[in-house]
Amino acid sequence: MGVFELPIRGRAPWARTKYSWAGWIPTVSGHLSFSLIGSHNAGSKCRTFNRTTSDNSSRVVAVHQQRSAQDFVVPSRLVRPLRKAISIDYLIVGRGGRARTPCFLPDSLGEIIDDQGVMRGFIAAVPNQVTRDKVLLRKDFLAQIGAMLDDRLTPAEEILDRLSGQMLRGRAAGIAVALMEFAIFRTGEFRLWYEIDGFFGFDTEANPLRPEEIKFAELLPAQAYFFAKDVAHLHFHHEPESDQLLPLTRLTEARTPADHDANELKWRRETLWGLARVVSQFRRQNTLYDHKKVLGVLAYADAFQSMLARIWRRPDLATPMAIHSRLPLYDFKHTRGSVEAMESLAAWRRSGRIQQFTILAGVVLSSLALWAAAIQIRPVMCAMARPAAIQASQICQPFPGWNSLRTVVWITEDPLLFTGALFVFGYALFVLIFKDLTFVPGHRLFRLTARAGRALSASIARGLRPFGSAADTLAHGMSLLIFAIGFAGFSLLAFWLLF
Repeated sequence: MGVFELPIRGRAPWARTKYSWAGWIPTVSGHLSFSLIGSHNAGSKCRTFNRTTSDNSSRVVAVHQQRSAQDFVVPSRLVRPLRKAISIDYLIVGRGGRARTPCFLPDSLGEIIDDQGVMRGFIAAVPNQVTRDKVLLRKDFLAQIGAMLDDRLTPAEEILDRLSGQMLRGRAAGIAVALMEFAIFRTGEFRLWYEIDGFFGFDTEANPLRPEEIKFAELLPAQAYFFAKDVAHLHFHHEPESDQLLPLTRLTEARTPADHDANELKWRRETLWGLARVVSQFRRQNTLYDHKKVLGVLAYADAFQSMLARIWRRPDLATPMAIHSRLPLYDFKHTRGSVEAMESLAAWRRSGRIQQFTILAGVVLSSLALWAAAIQIRPVMCAMARPAAIQASQICQPFPGWNSLRTVVWITEDPLLFTGALFVFGYALFVLIFKDLTFVPGHRLFRLTARAGRALSASIARGLRPFGSAADTLAHGMSLLIFAIGFAGFSLLAFWLLF
């Protein structure tokens, strides 16, 4: 049986090696679409071959993408020319085939034999080369792969052999090509495995591995998993560049049924924990945008918990899957209710900030308009008020009782103080009308005075039992008065320091 076919009976190929991993490619519907793998809408730019075979019996997929192995503050495309070693080219090549696929029945979970239930193949990783001649060989090697992916005349089934042969030719030319086998099921279940000799392409017993090569073999599967997720699903609730929210779980070699059960439990538990961690991470951001993302992640968590978390693969692939209850599940229903409440609160806060901005913008614009009008009116009012003896003077003499004149002079000479006074007046109206202190500067101090006012008014209200409902109004008025006195004192101090 070839690398592009999954056996329907016997032990699974990933259970026969100690280099085995499992994870989940998120799919909210529980049914991953292989025809969308490599779609330009699925994530970062990539080169894609996605077609059915000549007899329409299966689908062939091949996707090439260059990715950075490290994260940087600046965009990776600016770092790659300076640090070429961080870039690795990935190629995923697979073909659809038969597999057992779980499905929902009216009262329980069942399964069917799906002719396109799994995508089976290999993932190749081609790191950058050091010497100049190898760099040119690698560039030509990748260009030939690109030409194969752009070929629309060759039957899809022949592309598999051509790409497999290209991997062997690249290794024969001295190009470093790391190969891993994979299986993606319709449910999003992802399996990745390799034999160490097949991973490097040489006999590791005759040529012992260096420490950096061992480290590379341990770290690369996670990067291959992120690559597979990037090209296989749409990034609705997170950025494509941060598609590292779910873990890839390392499994042990399943020598006994107990080992197999432990592996099945381990990767499901880690995935479910990972989804719960993502929910907690977004909730702690406490923004409306993050609350929206939490609701989306909760939909994915429910999809995983309702199916994959409740079924169990048997050691023999011919044995039907089993329903189990060994994995503790989460109560995402109440979590969703909490997030929806937080989302409503965040929306209310945003609306309050919009009102706050509206007040500020209205005050600034109206202050500018009044200031401009005062500048135009002041010469006329001063000319009307001055005696004939000082008509030529540039000084506007004060006339007691002329409040309008003093107001115009104040506006023209102290525009900032006038704007601040209008702003305080607008906020005072906002507080009096809506009785909402959340967005008032210094609202914590105001609440402290409000508590003192309520305590005092409650004592007064005891003697006015027939009018006990007036206690709250009295407390609010007293707290406003206390706050106004304090604010006036602060304003006088600021005016004295500034002017």
